[in-house]
Amino acid sequence: MKKEDCLNSLDNLIKLQKNQMKNIYLVIHINKKNIPLTSTNHNECQTGKWLNSSHAKEVLGPQTFEKLEQKHKEWHKIYQKIYDILFSNKKGLLSKMFSKSKLSPMDEDRVKAYYDELESISKEFIQILESAKKRVNAMSESKFTKL
Repeated sequence: MKKEDCLNSLDNLIKLQKNQMKNIYLVIHINKKNIPLTSTNHNECQTGKWLNSSHAKEVLGPQTFEKLEQKHKEWHKIYQKIYDILFSNKKGLLSKMFSKSKLSPMDEDRVKAYYDELESISKEFIQILESAKKRVNAMSESKFTKL
């Protein structure tokens, strides 16, 4: 792994996170349910796969890695709540995805509250990724040749 590759990965994770939030916003606020969403499992999404890669912890350092991992799990926990409300099996997944019917007012309020919480977690997650980029930038290239 090269330093440049690591920086590119971190940049891609930031873009991915912003894109996921945009897609979730569109599903919630514009009712575009045919937009692809990320996995609800924190180990199966692209970020989770990167965090579980063999070098992530070593490159990021244990403290930064733990913060990222914790925020990532927290994000997925709230995301799961949103996903469950939007795509619960009460009506059937296909029926809900292609239906123009709206959520109940109570479910709408819950989803919006969860989205606000998700947005806050996402901002913190991106700040940690930005800090990780600074850490990686400060590291010597020789550290990466050992990985």
